[in-house]
Amino acid sequence: MLSGGPDGGAPAFTVNSNTTRAGFAVGGGVETYILDHWSIKVEYLFLGYGNVGVSGAGAPVVTTAFNGPRIETITTTTTTANLSSRIGDNIVRVGANYHF
Repeated sequence: MLSGGPDGGAPAFTVNSNTTRAGFAVGGGVETYILDHWSIKVEYLFLGYGNVGVSGAGAPVVTTAFNGPRIETITTTTTTANLSSRIGDNIVRVGANYHF
């Protein structure tokens, strides 16, 4: 959720996105013995879920101004935004194993 408002007031813009995405995983690793019963290993894994995009429009911003003896309310246009992000992860694992 993205939101914001001046001086801690009501948000001027809000975007919500909640989706389930399919992706892919690619990785590899190596393991080698260092002693009779001990081995060490290193693994790498990349997870990719593609691009995610959202767009939305915010509430109109209302401003009150004094103009002589009158109070005027000025309403500005709504704010719009398009957001995009690539979602992925890199995982590196290092380990030691004891073999019985």
